[in-house]
Amino acid sequence: MTWHRILVVSLAVSLLVNFALILQLLQTATTSTQQVQTPNSDKAPFSEKAKSELHALPLNNADSQQTTHAPSHQPASTNFHATSVPERSELLAKAQQWLRDENYPALELFLRDYLQQYPLDMDFLLLEADLIVQTNLTSDAIAHFYSLKKQPMSDEQNQLIDERIRTLSEQTILQLQKAHSWDTLAIFVEPLLQLEPENRLYLLALAEAYAQQQQINLMENILAALDYNDPNAMRIRQLTFIAHDNGQANKNDDIPEIDTGIPSSSAIELMQLGDQYVVNAHLSGNQVALLVDTGASITSISQDYFQGLSHRFKVNYVGRFNVNTAAGRVSAPMYQFAELRLNHVSVSNISVMVIPMETTANINGLLGMNFLREFDFKIDQRQARLLLVP
Repeated sequence: MTWHRILVVSLAVSLLVNFALILQLLQTATTSTQQVQTPNSDKAPFSEKAKSELHALPLNNADSQQTTHAPSHQPASTNFHATSVPERSELLAKAQQWLRDENYPALELFLRDYLQQYPLDMDFLLLEADLIVQTNLTSDAIAHFYSLKKQPMSDEQNQLIDERIRTLSEQTILQLQKAHSWDTLAIFVEPLLQLEPENRLYLLALAEAYAQQQQINLMENILAALDYNDPNAMRIRQLTFIAHDNGQANKNDDIPEIDTGIPSSSAIELMQLGDQYVVNAHLSGNQVALLVDTGASITSISQDYFQGLSHRFKVNYVGRFNVNTAAGRVSAPMYQFAELRLNHVSVSNISVMVIPMETTANINGLLGMNFLREFDFKIDQRQARLLLVP
Protein backbone atom coordinates (compact mmCIF):
# COMPACT_ATOMS: atom_id res chain seq x y z
CA MET A 1 0.00 0.00 0.00
CA THR A 2 2.87 2.40 0.82
CA TRP A 3 4.32 2.11 -2.68
CA HIS A 4 0.91 2.69 -4.21
CA ARG A 5 0.47 5.88 -2.20
CA ILE A 6 3.95 7.11 -3.14
CA LEU A 7 3.18 6.44 -6.82
CA VAL A 8 -0.14 8.32 -6.66
CA VAL A 9 1.47 11.32 -4.94
CA SER A 10 4.31 11.39 -7.52
CA LEU A 11 1.83 11.38 -10.40
CA ALA A 12 -0.16 14.20 -8.81
CA VAL A 13 2.96 16.34 -8.32
CA SER A 14 4.03 15.70 -11.94
CA LEU A 15 0.64 16.79 -13.25
CA LEU A 16 0.74 19.98 -11.21
CA VAL A 17 4.25 20.87 -12.45
CA ASN A 18 3.28 20.28 -16.10
CA PHE A 19 0.13 22.37 -15.68
CA ALA A 20 2.17 25.25 -14.26
CA LEU A 21 4.62 25.07 -17.19
CA ILE A 22 1.77 25.15 -19.70
CA LEU A 23 0.29 28.26 -18.04
CA GLN A 24 3.70 29.98 -18.17
CA LEU A 25 4.12 29.21 -21.89
CA LEU A 26 0.65 30.56 -22.70
CA GLN A 27 1.38 33.81 -20.87
CA THR A 28 4.69 34.22 -22.72
CA ALA A 29 3.04 33.65 -26.11
CA THR A 30 0.29 36.16 -25.32
CA THR A 31 2.83 38.82 -24.31
CA SER A 32 4.91 38.30 -27.48
CA THR A 33 1.80 38.60 -29.69
CA GLN A 34 0.76 41.86 -28.06
CA GLN A 35 4.21 43.34 -28.63
CA VAL A 36 4.00 43.03 -32.43
CA GLN A 37 0.47 44.35 -32.81
CA THR A 38 -0.54 47.90 -33.60
CA PRO A 39 -0.68 49.88 -30.37
CA ASN A 40 -4.30 49.91 -29.13
CA SER A 41 -3.91 53.05 -27.07
CA ASP A 42 -2.73 56.44 -28.19
CA LYS A 43 0.41 55.98 -26.11
CA ALA A 44 3.24 54.27 -27.99
CA PRO A 45 6.46 53.28 -26.19
CA PHE A 46 9.38 54.24 -28.38
CA SER A 47 13.14 53.84 -28.45
CA GLU A 48 15.33 56.69 -27.21
CA LYS A 49 16.94 57.01 -30.66
CA ALA A 50 13.56 57.38 -32.35
CA LYS A 51 12.43 59.88 -29.70
CA SER A 52 15.45 62.04 -30.48
CA GLU A 53 14.81 61.81 -34.24
CA LEU A 54 11.10 62.51 -33.77
CA HIS A 55 11.69 65.79 -31.98
CA ALA A 56 14.58 66.92 -34.15
CA LEU A 57 12.22 69.24 -36.04
CA PRO A 58 9.40 71.41 -34.67
CA LEU A 59 5.88 70.22 -35.43
CA ASN A 60 4.60 73.50 -36.83
CA ASN A 61 5.99 75.30 -39.86
CA ALA A 62 5.97 78.55 -37.94
CA ASP A 63 8.58 77.15 -35.52
CA SER A 64 10.85 75.87 -38.27
CA GLN A 65 13.99 77.60 -39.46
CA GLN A 66 13.68 75.89 -42.85
CA THR A 67 12.56 77.56 -46.06
CA THR A 68 10.04 76.14 -48.51
CA HIS A 69 12.47 76.30 -51.40
CA ALA A 70 15.40 74.51 -49.77
CA PRO A 71 14.28 72.32 -46.86
CA SER A 72 17.06 71.25 -44.55
CA HIS A 73 17.51 67.56 -43.92
CA GLN A 74 19.77 67.99 -40.91
CA PRO A 75 18.31 67.45 -37.41
CA ALA A 76 17.98 70.59 -35.32
CA SER A 77 18.52 70.73 -31.56
CA THR A 78 15.96 68.72 -29.63
CA ASN A 79 13.72 69.92 -26.83
CA PHE A 80 12.45 66.40 -26.10
CA HIS A 81 12.58 65.06 -22.54
CA ALA A 82 13.80 61.46 -22.47
CA THR A 83 11.37 60.56 -19.72
CA SER A 84 8.24 61.55 -21.68
CA VAL A 85 6.38 59.16 -24.01
CA PRO A 86 5.04 60.71 -27.21
CA GLU A 87 1.46 60.01 -28.14
CA ARG A 88 0.76 58.03 -31.29
CA SER A 89 -1.20 60.97 -32.76
CA GLU A 90 1.86 63.18 -32.20
CA LEU A 91 4.11 60.65 -33.92
CA LEU A 92 1.77 60.49 -36.91
CA ALA A 93 1.48 64.29 -37.16
CA LYS A 94 5.25 64.74 -36.97
CA ALA A 95 5.86 62.08 -39.61
CA GLN A 96 3.29 63.68 -41.92
CA GLN A 97 5.01 67.04 -41.43
CA TRP A 98 8.36 65.54 -42.44
CA LEU A 99 6.75 64.24 -45.63
CA ARG A 100 5.33 67.68 -46.45
CA ASP A 101 8.70 69.31 -45.72
CA GLU A 102 10.48 66.81 -47.99
CA ASN A 103 12.65 65.73 -45.05
CA TYR A 104 12.81 62.20 -46.40
CA PRO A 105 15.96 60.96 -44.58
CA ALA A 106 14.51 61.76 -41.13
CA LEU A 107 11.14 60.23 -42.06
CA GLU A 108 12.77 57.06 -43.38
CA LEU A 109 14.77 56.53 -40.17
CA PHE A 110 11.73 57.21 -38.01
CA LEU A 111 9.45 54.80 -39.93
CA ARG A 112 12.07 52.07 -39.90
CA ASP A 113 12.26 52.23 -36.10
CA TYR A 114 8.51 52.55 -35.55
CA LEU A 115 7.46 49.79 -37.95
CA GLN A 116 9.94 47.38 -36.37
CA GLN A 117 7.85 47.66 -33.22
CA TYR A 118 4.41 47.99 -34.83
CA PRO A 119 4.60 46.29 -38.25
CA LEU A 120 0.81 46.20 -38.71
CA ASP A 121 0.03 49.87 -38.00
CA MET A 122 -1.66 50.69 -41.31
CA ASP A 123 -1.60 54.48 -40.89
CA PHE A 124 2.19 54.40 -40.73
CA LEU A 125 2.42 51.78 -43.48
CA LEU A 126 0.46 54.13 -45.75
CA LEU A 127 2.81 56.95 -44.81
CA GLU A 128 5.75 54.75 -45.74
CA ALA A 129 4.09 54.07 -49.11
CA ASP A 130 3.74 57.81 -49.73
CA LEU A 131 7.44 58.19 -48.91
CA ILE A 132 8.27 55.52 -51.48
CA VAL A 133 6.24 57.45 -54.07
CA GLN A 134 8.57 60.42 -53.58
CA THR A 135 11.89 58.57 -53.42
CA ASN A 136 11.63 55.38 -55.51
CA LEU A 137 10.63 54.43 -59.03
CA THR A 138 6.93 55.21 -59.47
CA SER A 139 6.25 51.68 -60.73
CA ASP A 140 7.88 50.29 -57.56
CA ALA A 141 5.76 52.63 -55.43
CA ILE A 142 2.55 51.42 -57.07
CA ALA A 143 3.69 47.83 -56.61
CA HIS A 144 4.19 48.60 -52.91
CA PHE A 145 0.58 49.77 -52.64
CA TYR A 146 -0.50 46.48 -54.21
CA SER A 147 1.51 44.58 -51.56
CA LEU A 148 -0.25 46.50 -48.76
CA LYS A 149 -3.58 45.05 -49.87
CA LYS A 150 -2.46 41.73 -48.40
CA GLN A 151 -2.36 43.25 -44.91
CA PRO A 152 -5.34 43.35 -42.52
CA MET A 153 -7.08 46.71 -42.82
CA SER A 154 -10.42 48.49 -42.67
CA ASP A 155 -12.68 48.87 -45.71
CA GLU A 156 -11.89 52.59 -45.71
CA GLN A 157 -8.14 51.93 -45.84
CA ASN A 158 -8.60 49.38 -48.61
CA GLN A 159 -10.56 51.92 -50.66
CA LEU A 160 -7.86 54.51 -50.02
CA ILE A 161 -5.18 52.17 -51.37
CA ASP A 162 -7.27 51.36 -54.46
CA GLU A 163 -7.73 55.08 -55.08
CA ARG A 164 -3.99 55.78 -54.69
CA ILE A 165 -3.15 53.01 -57.17
CA ARG A 166 -5.69 54.29 -59.69
CA THR A 167 -4.72 57.96 -59.35
CA LEU A 168 -0.97 57.35 -59.52
CA SER A 169 -1.33 55.08 -62.53
CA GLU A 170 -3.68 57.35 -64.48
CA GLN A 171 -1.76 60.57 -63.84
CA THR A 172 1.62 59.04 -64.64
CA ILE A 173 0.42 57.38 -67.84
CA LEU A 174 -1.21 60.64 -68.97
CA GLN A 175 1.98 62.65 -68.37
CA LEU A 176 4.15 60.17 -70.28
CA GLN A 177 1.65 60.11 -73.16
CA LYS A 178 1.59 63.91 -73.31
CA ALA A 179 5.39 63.91 -73.35
CA HIS A 180 5.41 61.29 -76.12
CA SER A 181 7.90 59.38 -73.99
CA TRP A 182 6.86 55.98 -75.29
CA ASP A 183 9.92 53.98 -74.25
CA THR A 184 9.61 55.27 -70.68
CA LEU A 185 5.88 54.52 -70.71
CA ALA A 186 6.53 50.91 -71.71
CA ILE A 187 9.17 50.47 -69.00
CA PHE A 188 6.73 51.96 -66.47
CA VAL A 189 3.67 49.84 -67.34
CA GLU A 190 5.27 46.42 -67.96
CA PRO A 191 5.79 45.48 -64.27
CA LEU A 192 2.33 46.81 -63.32
CA LEU A 193 0.64 44.60 -65.88
CA GLN A 194 2.28 41.59 -64.26
CA LEU A 195 0.61 42.56 -60.97
CA GLU A 196 -2.83 43.05 -62.54
CA PRO A 197 -2.88 41.33 -65.96
CA GLU A 198 -6.50 42.26 -66.77
CA ASN A 199 -6.22 45.96 -65.91
CA ARG A 200 -7.62 47.74 -68.95
CA LEU A 201 -5.71 50.96 -68.27
CA TYR A 202 -2.38 49.10 -68.26
CA LEU A 203 -3.26 47.04 -71.33
CA LEU A 204 -4.14 50.04 -73.48
CA ALA A 205 -1.21 52.15 -72.28
CA LEU A 206 1.37 49.44 -72.96
CA ALA A 207 -0.16 48.59 -76.34
CA GLU A 208 -0.03 52.27 -77.35
CA ALA A 209 3.60 52.55 -76.23
CA TYR A 210 4.50 49.55 -78.40
CA ALA A 211 2.46 50.89 -81.34
CA GLN A 212 4.19 54.27 -81.26
CA GLN A 213 7.55 52.48 -81.35
CA GLN A 214 6.41 50.26 -84.25
CA GLN A 215 6.74 47.11 -82.12
CA ILE A 216 3.71 45.58 -83.78
CA ASN A 217 4.08 41.99 -82.52
CA LEU A 218 4.37 43.14 -78.92
CA MET A 219 1.37 45.43 -79.43
CA GLU A 220 -0.76 42.57 -80.74
CA ASN A 221 0.27 40.30 -77.87
CA ILE A 222 -1.07 42.89 -75.43
CA LEU A 223 -4.26 43.64 -77.39
CA ALA A 224 -5.06 39.91 -77.54
CA ALA A 225 -6.43 40.30 -73.99
CA LEU A 226 -9.18 42.60 -75.39
CA ASP A 227 -11.93 42.03 -77.90
CA TYR A 228 -10.56 42.50 -81.42
CA ASN A 229 -13.26 45.04 -82.26
CA ASP A 230 -12.72 47.04 -79.09
CA PRO A 231 -12.77 50.72 -80.22
CA ASN A 232 -9.63 51.63 -78.27
CA ALA A 233 -7.79 48.57 -79.57
CA MET A 234 -8.68 49.55 -83.13
CA ARG A 235 -7.50 53.12 -82.50
CA ILE A 236 -4.14 51.85 -81.25
CA ARG A 237 -3.71 49.57 -84.28
CA GLN A 238 -4.33 52.59 -86.49
CA LEU A 239 -1.42 54.37 -84.80
CA THR A 240 1.04 51.94 -86.37
CA PHE A 241 -0.02 53.02 -89.86
CA ILE A 242 0.18 56.72 -88.98
CA ALA A 243 3.63 56.37 -87.43
CA HIS A 244 4.83 54.33 -90.40
CA ASP A 245 3.58 56.93 -92.92
CA ASN A 246 5.21 59.76 -90.97
CA GLY A 247 8.45 57.85 -90.84
CA GLN A 248 8.45 57.35 -94.61
CA ALA A 249 7.64 61.00 -95.24
CA ASN A 250 10.60 62.17 -93.14
CA LYS A 251 12.94 59.29 -93.91
CA ASN A 252 15.56 61.56 -95.46
CA ASP A 253 14.61 64.71 -93.59
CA ASP A 254 14.73 64.55 -89.81
CA ILE A 255 13.54 68.15 -89.48
CA PRO A 256 10.35 69.14 -91.35
CA GLU A 257 10.60 71.88 -93.95
CA ILE A 258 8.52 75.01 -93.41
CA ASP A 259 7.88 78.16 -95.38
CA THR A 260 11.20 79.88 -95.94
CA GLY A 261 9.42 83.22 -95.96
CA ILE A 262 9.24 83.30 -92.17
CA PRO A 263 9.89 86.81 -90.89
CA SER A 264 13.14 87.25 -89.02
CA SER A 265 11.15 88.35 -85.96
CA SER A 266 9.96 84.72 -85.62
CA ALA A 267 13.49 83.37 -85.54
CA ILE A 268 15.32 82.55 -82.31
CA GLU A 269 19.06 83.11 -82.19
CA LEU A 270 21.19 80.06 -81.41
CA MET A 271 24.71 79.72 -80.08
CA GLN A 272 26.74 77.26 -82.12
CA LEU A 273 29.05 74.83 -80.33
CA GLY A 274 30.75 72.73 -82.99
CA ASP A 275 27.97 70.88 -84.80
CA GLN A 276 25.46 71.55 -82.03
CA TYR A 277 23.25 74.49 -81.11
CA VAL A 278 22.24 75.98 -77.76
CA VAL A 279 19.17 78.13 -77.18
CA ASN A 280 18.49 80.47 -74.26
CA ALA A 281 15.07 79.86 -72.72
CA HIS A 282 13.08 80.44 -69.53
CA LEU A 283 11.79 77.53 -67.47
CA SER A 284 9.02 78.81 -65.18
CA GLY A 285 10.78 82.16 -65.13
CA ASN A 286 14.29 80.73 -64.62
CA GLN A 287 16.88 81.34 -67.34
CA VAL A 288 18.16 78.09 -68.81
CA ALA A 289 20.51 77.18 -71.68
CA LEU A 290 19.36 74.10 -73.57
CA LEU A 291 21.10 72.07 -76.24
CA VAL A 292 18.69 71.51 -79.15
CA ASP A 293 18.33 67.73 -79.46
CA THR A 294 15.75 66.41 -81.94
CA GLY A 295 16.70 62.87 -80.91
CA ALA A 296 15.52 63.40 -77.31
CA SER A 297 11.87 62.55 -76.76
CA ILE A 298 11.62 64.72 -73.66
CA THR A 299 13.24 67.92 -72.45
CA SER A 300 15.70 67.43 -69.60
CA ILE A 301 17.80 69.48 -67.20
CA SER A 302 20.81 68.56 -65.08
CA GLN A 303 20.59 67.72 -61.40
CA ASP A 304 22.93 70.60 -60.55
CA TYR A 305 20.75 73.11 -62.39
CA PHE A 306 17.56 71.79 -60.78
CA GLN A 307 19.02 72.05 -57.27
CA GLY A 308 19.85 75.69 -57.89
CA LEU A 309 16.41 76.67 -59.18
CA SER A 310 14.37 79.41 -57.62
CA HIS A 311 10.55 79.38 -57.77
CA ARG A 312 10.46 75.66 -57.00
CA PHE A 313 6.83 76.14 -56.01
CA LYS A 314 5.94 76.15 -59.70
CA VAL A 315 7.06 72.53 -60.02
CA ASN A 316 4.80 69.47 -59.74
CA TYR A 317 6.45 66.11 -59.12
CA VAL A 318 5.27 63.51 -61.66
CA GLY A 319 7.31 60.45 -60.67
CA ARG A 320 10.60 58.63 -60.99
CA PHE A 321 11.35 56.46 -64.01
CA ASN A 322 14.02 54.39 -65.69
CA VAL A 323 15.08 56.30 -68.80
CA ASN A 324 17.60 55.65 -71.53
CA THR A 325 20.35 58.28 -71.87
CA ALA A 326 23.63 58.55 -73.74
CA ALA A 327 25.29 57.16 -70.61
CA GLY A 328 22.87 54.21 -70.41
CA ARG A 329 19.70 53.63 -68.43
CA VAL A 330 19.32 55.74 -65.31
CA SER A 331 16.64 56.34 -62.68
CA ALA A 332 15.46 59.94 -62.98
CA PRO A 333 12.61 62.06 -61.59
CA MET A 334 10.17 63.88 -63.84
CA TYR A 335 8.61 67.24 -62.97
CA GLN A 336 5.88 69.28 -64.61
CA PHE A 337 6.85 72.94 -64.98
CA ALA A 338 4.37 75.75 -65.48
CA GLU A 339 6.00 76.95 -68.70
CA LEU A 340 8.98 76.66 -71.01
CA ARG A 341 9.39 79.82 -73.10
CA LEU A 342 11.66 80.49 -76.06
CA ASN A 343 11.46 84.13 -77.04
CA HIS A 344 7.95 84.57 -78.57
CA VAL A 345 6.65 81.01 -78.10
CA SER A 346 5.98 78.81 -75.08
CA VAL A 347 4.55 75.46 -73.98
CA SER A 348 2.58 75.29 -70.74
CA ASN A 349 2.62 72.43 -68.20
CA ILE A 350 5.62 70.81 -69.83
CA SER A 351 7.23 67.66 -68.44
CA VAL A 352 10.97 67.79 -67.80
CA MET A 353 13.34 65.04 -66.67
CA VAL A 354 16.11 65.73 -64.16
CA ILE A 355 19.08 63.58 -65.18
CA PRO A 356 22.72 63.21 -64.12
CA MET A 357 24.76 64.93 -66.80
CA GLU A 358 27.96 66.90 -67.10
CA THR A 359 27.14 70.59 -67.19
CA THR A 360 29.13 73.50 -68.54
CA ALA A 361 28.72 77.24 -68.29
CA ASN A 362 26.86 77.13 -71.62
CA ILE A 363 24.53 74.11 -71.23
CA ASN A 364 22.01 73.26 -68.48
CA GLY A 365 20.06 70.55 -70.30
CA LEU A 366 18.45 69.35 -73.54
CA LEU A 367 15.54 70.81 -75.52
CA GLY A 368 13.57 67.74 -76.57
CA MET A 369 10.76 66.88 -78.94
CA ASN A 370 7.99 67.28 -76.34
CA PHE A 371 8.55 71.03 -76.87
CA LEU A 372 9.55 71.12 -80.54
CA ARG A 373 6.68 68.97 -81.82
CA GLU A 374 4.24 71.65 -80.72
CA PHE A 375 5.48 73.76 -83.66
CA ASP A 376 6.59 73.61 -87.26
CA PHE A 377 10.29 74.08 -86.78
CA LYS A 378 13.52 74.29 -88.72
CA ILE A 379 17.13 74.89 -87.77
CA ASP A 380 18.78 77.43 -90.07
CA GLN A 381 22.37 76.24 -89.77
CA ARG A 382 23.86 78.95 -91.96
CA GLN A 383 22.54 81.75 -89.76
CA ALA A 384 22.37 79.74 -86.50
CA ARG A 385 18.67 80.34 -85.95
CA LEU A 386 15.74 78.23 -84.79
CA LEU A 387 12.54 78.93 -86.73
CA LEU A 388 9.33 78.11 -84.88
CA VAL A 389 5.78 78.52 -86.14
CA PRO A 390 2.84 77.69 -83.81
